[in-house]
Amino acid sequence: MIGYYKNSFNCAHWAIGEINRLHGTNILFGNDDAWQASFIPFLRNYFKPAKTKSSGNLVVMSCHSGQLHLGVMHGRQVKHNWSEGQSGCVIISDMGTIRSKFKKVRFYEINKEVS
Repeated sequence: MIGYYKNSFNCAHWAIGEINRLHGTNILFGNDDAWQASFIPFLRNYFKPAKTKSSGNLVVMSCHSGQLHLGVMHGRQVKHNWSEGQSGCVIISDMGTIRSKFKKVRFYEINKEVS
C-alpha cells in the first residue's frame, strides 16, 4: 500500500511521480511546494489542456472547498492518492465517482519535453 502523508507524500507527489514514470519526464518540486499558490502555475509550464482525455493525462480536480486534488488517468478511471481523515492510499475511481465528489475536473497532457 502506498501511504498518504499530507506534507511529504500527498496527491501531488504521487501524481507527478506517476507522470514522470509514464512519460519519462523529470518534474521535481519540494515537499511544501504543493501547498503554495504558485504550484499550479508551475505545472502549467509542463502541461496543456488535453483535447481528449486518455491514459497518462494529469487530472486536476477542484473540490467544493476550493482546494485542488491531482490524479492520473488510468484507462477510463483516475488513480489518485486519496486521504480520509488522517490516513489514505492510492485508489482507482471511476469517472462517475470523480464527478460526484468534485466540482470541476480537468485533463492535461504533457506540453513539452521535460528533462
